[in-house]
Amino acid sequence: MYSGTVTVYPDVQEKKQIKKRYLTAALVMLIDVAVFQGLSRLVLLAAGLLKGASGGYADIIAAGSSAVVSNDILSVMYSCGFPILAEISAIAFGARALGIDLKSKFSFTGVSGKDIAGGTAASFFGQTAAAFLISMLSLLFADKAQDIVQSAITAKTSLAANIIMYTYVCLLGPVIEEILFRGIILESMRQYNERFAIVFSSLIFGLMHCNIPQAVNGFIVGLVLGALYVRSRSLIPSSAVHIIMNTVTSLLSVMLYSDSGMLEKIMGGSISGLNGFASAGIVINLIVRLVSLPAGITVLVISGMKGFGLRKANEAGKKRSAPLVWTSPLWIAVIIVYVIICFINF
Repeated sequence: MYSGTVTVYPDVQEKKQIKKRYLTAALVMLIDVAVFQGLSRLVLLAAGLLKGASGGYADIIAAGSSAVVSNDILSVMYSCGFPILAEISAIAFGARALGIDLKSKFSFTGVSGKDIAGGTAASFFGQTAAAFLISMLSLLFADKAQDIVQSAITAKTSLAANIIMYTYVCLLGPVIEEILFRGIILESMRQYNERFAIVFSSLIFGLMHCNIPQAVNGFIVGLVLGALYVRSRSLIPSSAVHIIMNTVTSLLSVMLYSDSGMLEKIMGGSISGLNGFASAGIVINLIVRLVSLPAGITVLVISGMKGFGLRKANEAGKKRSAPLVWTSPLWIAVIIVYVIICFINF
């Protein structure tokens, strides 16, 4: 953070250095997009061609998707493998190019169980708020309501596929995402303006999920995870909360969607006839929400009164953050690409 002894406006040389740093951070995300969206599409094209598909690009992609989805192991390797490859590639480039020591980001100094518990409560509250916003969105787009609501993870028939999928969703994915979005992206701009860095990295984190429901959820929860990282100067609290969130959400999804007609019954206003596992999932989910609402609100109110443990940026810091990020063509390009993908998937 900049002190009052620094000039409010950066001179030409400093502005170039800051813009270069933001350019590098944007390149990190472009690598992530290119590897994930680009290579994954090439694999689908290859799978479609091997299947003997003909016609246009969309027809070949559809055939490739069908071939991958038809096999549980291939489906999981595809859906988990490319995000891992893309994010590790982006992390490796970002850590080196930005000079970030990732080992130091896993220090237990400053880590407290109280922060993890509070962050978990606030995250579940944020997730509940996101679900409410998504439900409002579904009312505006009634014809797409079922697609908007159904973003849950469903279990596979293969035990091996389930082990791979849930290892990624509940453990590897959260840790890798925290390294990328908090350890690289947030860290790359934290020194100028902590609060803006949290909001901006959360925006990118949300959009990265490439669909509207998870984008809303990712942005809101990302604010909590970012604050945890900045307060502790460690990725351990945010990673722990992220793991807890994904694990609980995955478990509830498996329970709820164990009844194939669950979504239709709930959207029809009735839960009668659901199997016991799905009914238990509804009860547990309700308890989690009812507990997290007052707990999350309490944590946010108390933290807000203390400024969330974040330093306010002075004018020097403000002039070196948002104005330079929002005029970065590469960051604008990253956001536009993600928004387009979100709407395509919508």
